[in-house]
Amino acid sequence: MVNYMDTRTNNKLKGLLRTGDPKSLYRFDSPLNPEEVTPSRIGYPRTLLSTSRKTEKGRSVGVSTKVMYLTPGALCPAASPGCVAACLGFSSGRMSLQQASFARDRRTSLFIHERDMFLSKLNSEIAEHADEARAMGLVPCVRLNGSSDVDWSEVAPQIFRRHSDCMFYDYSKVPGIALRYAARGDSGSSWPTNYAITFSVAEHNTKRALQMLEVGVNVSVVFSGGLPSQWLGVKVIDGDQHDARWLDPNPCVVGLSAKGLAQYDQTGFVVRPNWTTRTKSSV
Repeated sequence: MVNYMDTRTNNKLKGLLRTGDPKSLYRFDSPLNPEEVTPSRIGYPRTLLSTSRKTEKGRSVGVSTKVMYLTPGALCPAASPGCVAACLGFSSGRMSLQQASFARDRRTSLFIHERDMFLSKLNSEIAEHADEARAMGLVPCVRLNGSSDVDWSEVAPQIFRRHSDCMFYDYSKVPGIALRYAARGDSGSSWPTNYAITFSVAEHNTKRALQMLEVGVNVSVVFSGGLPSQWLGVKVIDGDQHDARWLDPNPCVVGLSAKGLAQYDQTGFVVRPNWTTRTKSSV
C-alpha cells in the first residue's frame, strides 16, 4: 500500500504538493506530472470565487462571502495526514463531484502557470462581489483559502490594499502565518488590516494551538459527537452558525462539526469530546 504522505513531496513547481482528492489531476497516481497540468492542456477556469451553504449563513450577521477553492492539499504546506485525507474541499456535498474537482484543478493550474492572469481575474471578481454585496446592504467578505493554505499576505499583498472595503479571512495551519497575524499591531508589521486568521488544529499541532491562544489567535477544532463547552480550558463556540470568523470573541475555540470523510477519521484530526461535557451539537 502506498503511504500517501510519503508521496507528498515537492516537484519542479515550487510549493506544489500532491492532493488527497482521488478525482484530481494532482493526485499522487495521476497519469500527468504536476508540471504538465497547464491551463492550455486542461482548460481555463470559468470563475475563481464561489459560495457554499455555510458562507451563505453569513447573511444572518450582515455579511456576503465568496470563497476560492483550489485543489485541496496541493498548496497546504502544513497539512497533516488526517487533514489531507478528510478535507471538505473534496469530500463533502457538491465538492465531491468530478466537475467540481476539474474546476479546482483549473484554478490551481492558472495560479501556478499564469499568475498575472490569475490575479487579474481574481481582482475583477472581488470587485464585482463587493459591488453586489454593498447593493444588498451587506459587508463584502472573501475567503481566499477555501481548500488551500497560501500566504496571500506575501504572495499578493496588493489584493488587500486594492480592496480595502472588503474583509478577508482564512483558516491556516501554518504557524508563521498565524504568528504574523498575532503581531499585526506591532510597530513595523505589514499585516493587512482587513485580513483575519484563525489557526486550524490537527492531530499534530495541539502545542501550537496553545501557543496561538496565548498570543491572541483563535483556533478551530473539528469535533465529532457534539461540541464540548471548553477545549484546552478555553470556551468553545459553534463555528457552524456562520463563517465570519473575525466576528468571533477572543479568545475562543471555534468548534466545527465533522462532515464528509472527517466523520470516519481515525488519525486524531477529529476530536471526540467526552459525552458528559458536551453541549448541544450543531450536527
